[in-house]
Amino acid sequence: MKKRFLLLAPFTLFANQLPYFVSDKHGYLPPNNLSLGITLLNMNDQIDLLNIKENEFSGTLSETAIGDMQGGEIFSRYRFNNDWMVAGRFQQSTISYGAGELTNYQSELYARKNIGSKTFALDVGMVHNEGDDIVTRDINQINSVVSRFIGTGGKFEGSNGAYDIVYNTSQAQLRTSATITPFISSQNLEDNTLYLRAIKSFVAGNESIDTYLSWNYTAIKTLVDSSIHYESDATLQSELTKRGITPYKNLDRSEQKIAIGVNYSAFVGKFSLDAGYEYNYFIRDSGLDYINHNHKIELSIGYKATQNLNVFIGGKAMSNQFNGEIPYLYNQYTQTSFDHKYGWAKMGIIYNF
Repeated sequence: MKKRFLLLAPFTLFANQLPYFVSDKHGYLPPNNLSLGITLLNMNDQIDLLNIKENEFSGTLSETAIGDMQGGEIFSRYRFNNDWMVAGRFQQSTISYGAGELTNYQSELYARKNIGSKTFALDVGMVHNEGDDIVTRDINQINSVVSRFIGTGGKFEGSNGAYDIVYNTSQAQLRTSATITPFISSQNLEDNTLYLRAIKSFVAGNESIDTYLSWNYTAIKTLVDSSIHYESDATLQSELTKRGITPYKNLDRSEQKIAIGVNYSAFVGKFSLDAGYEYNYFIRDSGLDYINHNHKIELSIGYKATQNLNVFIGGKAMSNQFNGEIPYLYNQYTQTSFDHKYGWAKMGIIYNF
């Protein structure tokens, strides 16, 4: 009996002060029944901690160029008992995208179950991304998209609101006056992910090293539309049909992702630390494999302001911008823009009940 007690004692003593702060990738459950948090996210010229914006996007303004970002997130964790917990979060972010802005809404919900050991757990979860329509009216960016999406050799010619739709192909040139102000739009921006994740933690005193492996399946919806689609000229539409040109593109698809990561959490007195690294590998169809990976680093430093309230600051950096973070942004036409780094700073609070 004494030997059994000695084996269990280290984990029993540790259970009341588990390092469970911003990161939730742990094989053990949180010591508190309920935690609520709020996070602010920001990336701009003043808050570019790793000089990513200046180095990666300075001087570029293509239709897929990414710039400033601001947003916020709310999250919660609830432990039912010693074996089960659920967690969820909702994030809204607005990102400078080309000549306009993209507002994305991301939500996640998962359930965690301890399996056997109190330091091994399995997660089942889902993530949903949905973006507002992106409408581009800059004529240079429109022509860049039209030439790739809406038939080879297509473009708008003109200025001051008077434009012709022109197609120079192996057949006779097609030219007609545009009756609608030119635009390109990305619509139905949405993706849904289901994932399974296994986590194993190694705990000692006030420190925890967590390793995890996950498999993700994502269904993606994207429609690229253009003003050419809505031109009423019957001759134009007939000629486009004859030439096999569709003035819109449905880019619906699916992909898989394997994620491998390690996380380190610790606390000293009133201060806490979360540091994590994750590698993503994507399984995509042929023609969508220009960049099939992403490296992510995340760091948070916290302070226990009161018995129940923690405040924190930190940041996240990615080697290939939103590859896998917002899956609908990646397609056969935008994939070459994913060779840029990106990241943001964050600050927030967590209240434990």
